[in-house]
Amino acid sequence: MLKLKSSIFAAAAATLLLASCGQSKSGSSSVSYGYELEDAMHEAEMPMMKSRNASLNETSLNSEAVAQRKLILNGNAGIEVPSISGLDIKIDEWAKNFGGYVANSDWSERNFYATVKIPSSRFYDAMNSTSDFGKIKNHNINTNDVTDEYFDLESRIETKKILRDNLKGYLKKADNIKDMLEIERQLNEVESELESIEGRMKRLTNQIEFSTISLNFTLPVGKTENGFVFPDYGEGFREFAENFFGFLRGFILAICYIVVFGTPLVGLFFLLFWLLFGKVGIIRKIFMKLKK
Repeated sequence: MLKLKSSIFAAAAATLLLASCGQSKSGSSSVSYGYELEDAMHEAEMPMMKSRNASLNETSLNSEAVAQRKLILNGNAGIEVPSISGLDIKIDEWAKNFGGYVANSDWSERNFYATVKIPSSRFYDAMNSTSDFGKIKNHNINTNDVTDEYFDLESRIETKKILRDNLKGYLKKADNIKDMLEIERQLNEVESELESIEGRMKRLTNQIEFSTISLNFTLPVGKTENGFVFPDYGEGFREFAENFFGFLRGFILAICYIVVFGTPLVGLFFLLFWLLFGKVGIIRKIFMKLKK
């Protein structure tokens, strides 16, 4: 068993060092498959980070490095339109023209909202064309650079795959049940973590490849699909009257509560004062006796 663990330790350390040299844009990874493998990972972490930082410093000044940046692009546009009727069809066609699709949409009496996914390569063209829908009220673009995270996940996936393959090789060579169980335990951990990292990588890649554009369409102030609507002064007066009488009702109820519950309390207060300090003056008499 000791001999097998020593072999696993040596192979894991060699594997991680090889992966760090082969990946110029990788990030450090942290794995734990028993004490031996954990020590190997910590020893391999520093050369991996130095290799990656040196690579980024060498390429940061050339145009190729800029082209390799991994960006998540998000755009928002507020647009005033003369009508929201048929906007769902227009937006669907607009998204398809750029190779995208409508993720979700919602509408109300005077507004129409839509979230559209557009290939990142056509993002700026799509944002510039939003003015074709109507008058642009607001327009902004947000860029999130996830280059470091992307290459870190890429490096960790490759490292996990190498460790997984090595463990499978050791499993075939195991000559007793105890060794097989130990290797299978470590293999299950590697495969579980690999699946989790690959899932994160898939989500991140999707965000990079497809940008998000949020569109908010509104009608001009005071206008609906049926034309201009002037303020309803009758409705405004009724609302004011309801608020006024609601306040008056609350005020009257407050006065009633004060009369019903406040009067007995005031009477009790005066009674106690009369007994203690007034004509009877119990406390006053006691004080006078003490003074004498």
